[in-house]
Amino acid sequence: MSKITAKHFLNTNLKPYLINKEKHYSIYISLVAYRKNTKVKSITFDEYYSEDTFNDIINSVDEYDINLIENEISIITLITELTVSVLKEFDTAFITAYFKFSSIINVDSYLEYDKYLQEKGGNINDVSGIIDRLEKFEDFFKIVESVEVVHDWSYRIEKEIKDITFVDWLKPKFSGMSIFDFFNKENQTKLMNYTSEKIESPLNNDFIFEYNKAIFINSLNRFSNYISKTKNEYLIEKYNTVFMDSYNAKKLFRWKPIN
Repeated sequence: MSKITAKHFLNTNLKPYLINKEKHYSIYISLVAYRKNTKVKSITFDEYYSEDTFNDIINSVDEYDINLIENEISIITLITELTVSVLKEFDTAFITAYFKFSSIINVDSYLEYDKYLQEKGGNINDVSGIIDRLEKFEDFFKIVESVEVVHDWSYRIEKEIKDITFVDWLKPKFSGMSIFDFFNKENQTKLMNYTSEKIESPLNNDFIFEYNKAIFINSLNRFSNYISKTKNEYLIEKYNTVFMDSYNAKKLFRWKPIN
């Protein structure tokens, strides 16, 4: 994969916004990959900044500022990697639009996985899905916890032991955040740590990328609605097959019997 370079800059090419007679500008991200480049407006730094203030932020040694910068750079980099993996090209319009979209869509809907495996007795060889060569990730669908669940039926109390797979165990760790935040450096580090804690496998990095990729693909149905009737609507037709795959998907991991 081509090297992806992302860096914040103060977009002084735009018309300045005057505050106390001092020029202020928006912060953008310069994105370079595959011999192409584009600029994306920062979501983290969404105000107007003077040149001095911008330099203070970029050169800050404060951990809070450093994390803000690194998190947003990691988000746009991961979105670029996922876009290229799915579309097979570096489409700057797609990346720019999805980057903005990711900040307004909750990740919860895409942290589920289909129960098809359980219905088939857990035989992973009977299914195929969005994760390439799914069988190599079998360890990531194993049971990692068993908890007692109490059902109060008013006329009686029932208890059962519920087995929790690793994928189910992960969901509450990231519930309630946007895709934008889920893709940041901090949460991707947590994802790696949680995975390493529960799963001993040389495929951890591969699984995490495919996990992110599945979330990305399954969010594209909502993304198509987001760009509909905008200047980017042409992307829906251009990548019709990709959007149809997302439209047909209801959960994070999609299964179908192998014919």
